[in-house]
Amino acid sequence: MTVGFFDRLFSGRPAQPPAPPEPEPPPDAVIVLREGMTLPDDDYVRQLAAPLFPEGKVPEGLPVAGVAQPRWFKPGEFTDTGVADAAAAYSRKLGVEGASHRHKQLAGPDGARVMRIELRRSR
Repeated sequence: MTVGFFDRLFSGRPAQPPAPPEPEPPPDAVIVLREGMTLPDDDYVRQLAAPLFPEGKVPEGLPVAGVAQPRWFKPGEFTDTGVADAAAAYSRKLGVEGASHRHKQLAGPDGARVMRIELRRSR
């Protein structure tokens, strides 16, 4: 018995589900840009970083930085560039120079708009 192309394509065998993606490791440093003139302190930044870690516990000594962002990003207007600039400027100061970054806009504990930037070293 020969198996043709259509037999393979429509054989009725269940497709193998794709392997679940490996969870991303926690960040090596966190930067929080807060809208306005008030500089977020380390506790403010750690509160926003907590969900990124197992059981919501931020490790002691995690490098963090809080930055005031007087003019907030307009939707789609240079947000990625502004975040990349902040990541580049602070990565050296935080000891993770050359780290990759990812960002997410959130509301801070006080309701202000914030941009949480996660920095990760290459593994």
